[in-house]
Amino acid sequence: MMGLFSRVRRAPQRRRFDAAATGRGWSQQRSFRSLNLETLQAFATVRARARHAYANDPHIRAAVEAWVTALAGAGARPQPGHPDAARREAIIAALDDWADVADISARSDFWGQQAEFVRSMVIDGEALVQLLDTADGLRLRHLPTELLDESETRVGEGGAYTLGGVEFDRHGRRVAYWIRPEVPAAHLTWTPAERVDARDVLHIFRPLAAGQVRGISWLAPVLLTAHEVDKLADALTVGAQVAAAYAGILQDNSLTGAELTDEGRSDPIADGAPLVPGTIRVIGVDQTLTLTTPPQAQMTLAFLESRIRSIASGAGVPAHLVSGDLSKANYGSLRADMVAFRQRCEVIQYGTIAPQLLRPVYARAVTSLILSGDLDASDFEAARRDWLRADWLFPAPPWIDPAKDAAAEALLVQHGFKSRSQVIAERGWSPEAIDAQISADRERERALGLTFGPQSSPQKESRDDDDDA
Repeated sequence: MMGLFSRVRRAPQRRRFDAAATGRGWSQQRSFRSLNLETLQAFATVRARARHAYANDPHIRAAVEAWVTALAGAGARPQPGHPDAARREAIIAALDDWADVADISARSDFWGQQAEFVRSMVIDGEALVQLLDTADGLRLRHLPTELLDESETRVGEGGAYTLGGVEFDRHGRRVAYWIRPEVPAAHLTWTPAERVDARDVLHIFRPLAAGQVRGISWLAPVLLTAHEVDKLADALTVGAQVAAAYAGILQDNSLTGAELTDEGRSDPIADGAPLVPGTIRVIGVDQTLTLTTPPQAQMTLAFLESRIRSIASGAGVPAHLVSGDLSKANYGSLRADMVAFRQRCEVIQYGTIAPQLLRPVYARAVTSLILSGDLDASDFEAARRDWLRADWLFPAPPWIDPAKDAAAEALLVQHGFKSRSQVIAERGWSPEAIDAQISADRERERALGLTFGPQSSPQKESRDDDDDA
């Protein structure tokens, strides 16, 4: 018997992921090759389509501006890490003066430039910033990303290489960028790329995988969907216009097949004549008119809403920020959506924007101010780390329910789960500056005999101490 069973042929056993299988179900499925190969071949086309969508599609425009508002807002502010309070105040004052003139094109300041850089990172997939040392100090220049010459791709000596306009050493460190000079009539002229040291260029983008060299538009997952939604909306609009244009069909027993006009005369029906509201078509007795009535989807509105939610999901923003529709939102759903979005923003703010933009600019700006004499730092060489270290505070998002959120914050501070400094910093302000303002306000109120709300006075505090004793 054992010999009989041993001769039974068993079906071959396979161990594999379904996602790696072949067959009819995957015959048309596309796959990704090396990320850099895919990116370098596609990012110029994707960038052009994303720019067009941002300029013409209201849903794409809303999604982009939602990201810009959430990530940059009015601009992140530095909190110097120097241990001396006086020098922290001096750094803040000097940086505020520099920020006003940081934009070399004089179109904005550093706080406003942050929004420009984020907008470019979302639409183009990357932002390119050049650091320029001028006679007036450090200046920032926002470059169009197409100036980074993607055709510069070659192998250098000793393991160095250039890929997509970015030059690397043998350890994979960025050492230079090949950038074409910006020409006002760039569409009419071509200029060769010039090598710019990597210390003078900030290439800001959110990488999708390790080793990625160039960024891809954040809108790449939704551009096709947005295009299809736009075509569907146009088709529904035209259908509604045609339906509204027809008022009736008139049978012409005179066999002339003429059209009634406002002047009372008859003109022949022209093929393809435009329809206007109230149109009456005239046909002869030997003619048959068949109106096209394509079946309208019973759930057209629901389908459009589903597609818009898909666009919002693919773009990474809450649906109500894309559609502008709050009719189905309540406090709980809105809060859950916005909390998740804020967490997503923090990952990008502190994982991409701060290390790729804010910290390098801070270090370069402070160094420039010290070298120019605008900032007194006699111990800079010995305490370089203290001078160049800073925390960045991004603008705090507005509370969904200010009364509830403020009460929750106060409760956390009261029970020691949070500090006042942390609460103030999360709102985008300096705790030291806030405390100084509060102290100054209290002194001025006492001097003028003013009282605003419940607050303790020195006399009351003294009496309370006596009672305790």
